[in-house]
Amino acid sequence: MEPLPATRVHVEALHSRLCLRLAELHRPLVADVMRVFLEVSSLAKEQGLWSLEFAFDDDDTRAARMEARFWDPRDAAPVAAELEGYEVQLVMPRLIPVTPVADRKKAADHVLVMAAAHGGLVARFVQALTDLGAYRAVEPIEALSVEAHLL
Repeated sequence: MEPLPATRVHVEALHSRLCLRLAELHRPLVADVMRVFLEVSSLAKEQGLWSLEFAFDDDDTRAARMEARFWDPRDAAPVAAELEGYEVQLVMPRLIPVTPVADRKKAADHVLVMAAAHGGLVARFVQALTDLGAYRAVEPIEALSVEAHLL
């Protein structure tokens, strides 16, 4: 049996840690899921964190996805389709309650702390999140389900 590439082992270890940390969340608020996702992903910021992504999968914004991709710097230039990674899939309630703007601003404080603590790619990703009104609207929502998968 051929040994797994270093990035695969690294990603699998991060994925395992992510799953454990997500399981510890008693109420999976989107904000807390994002915090855990960023904390675990940023552990690899010096060892190959290549990209972070947040996207809604449905037109009605009931499903969202967070994705992290990694690249072993010892490898040749990366091809996006070949990058190892993991994703977190969230399913939210059918009706998203309207959150007052003041509460949205308060809810985003945790991501600002992540930006200050980690810099670089994580900071740019966090800045994009704070500017993304759709994310800010779902940030205080409790997800109906949260699943993490290797890519």
